[in-house]
Amino acid sequence: MLRSHHLVAFAFAALGMATIGCHRRSDAVRREAEQATAEAEEKAQEATLTSAPLEAKDEARETGDDALRARSEMVAAFRLEQSDYRGRLQHALDLLDGEVARARHTGDPRSGRGSALRARRALLKADLAAVDRSTEQDWATLRAKVERDLANGKPGAQLPPRTDRVPGEAP
Repeated sequence: MLRSHHLVAFAFAALGMATIGCHRRSDAVRREAEQATAEAEEKAQEATLTSAPLEAKDEARETGDDALRARSEMVAAFRLEQSDYRGRLQHALDLLDGEVARARHTGDPRSGRGSALRARRALLKADLAAVDRSTEQDWATLRAKVERDLANGKPGAQLPPRTDRVPGEAP
């Protein structure tokens, strides 16, 4: 009997220790769960706090994209206008080359018409080189100069009369 009492006592002791061990394990699991919950809540609060700067960054990025798009459009317009003036100058130079060739073949070398045409050609050639080197900052000034130089070169403007014309012939 003594032995059975010891077995029963031993069984109760083992059962009690297992129960205490379970409580300790459940307490540890509960603490870990509470800690994980607290960390998750903390991360959620940080995300809420940092989402405002993220939204501000998104708005700033969109504003920056709009500014970049506007700048790109301005550069494209500048390059298009620059190309237009380059074409106009090249066309004027081509016409002027024809006049220089005609003046060389038909004109009097002492009349000065050939030298005036060559001076005008040099001016337009310098304008063409300046258009190729121009930047947006100096474009307004250069455009006005090129316009003036092109307008001054219209037939009959600041050039001596052609000597190959018969007096009384229409220009």
